[in-house]
Amino acid sequence: MSSSPRQTIVLWVLDHLVWFILATSVILFSLTIDQFFQVGIFLNILRQATFVGIISVGLSMAIITGHMDLSVESVMALSAMASAYLVASNGSGLGLDMGTWVTLLVSLALGGVIGLTNGFLIVRVGINAFIVTLSAYIGVRGLGLMLTGGRSMYGLPEGFRWAANA
Repeated sequence: MSSSPRQTIVLWVLDHLVWFILATSVILFSLTIDQFFQVGIFLNILRQATFVGIISVGLSMAIITGHMDLSVESVMALSAMASAYLVASNGSGLGLDMGTWVTLLVSLALGGVIGLTNGFLIVRVGINAFIVTLSAYIGVRGLGLMLTGGRSMYGLPEGFRWAANA
């Protein structure tokens, strides 16, 4: 069964719709916002989009298995808050001299423990993934607020900035 040229074009456009939306957004913002069309701004957008790209890889695996994980953003935020809390010399942080890499490993381990707990509840206990990850989303977000008291962390070592930009 052959498709008409119009169907082929429509399917091609739908397959590449995200690029059309991106191009439309860039053109619209460039025309309406002064000095938007700059290399520095595009590099900043790419730098900020890196986190979304990394998260989407993990979430893709969950979606492929027929589940969803609503807690990813909260777990990422709690891990970042915990590492900042451990090394912040000002604010409400402890100001421990653990070193940047040890602190980052602790935050990765924290995220891994929360993920393993979610996975255990979903796979072994049989609780619906939506319920588990929604409750983890709420609970982990609350833990982050309790940890920091809703305040910003500052006085972080220079190694943190380097690790974030690398």
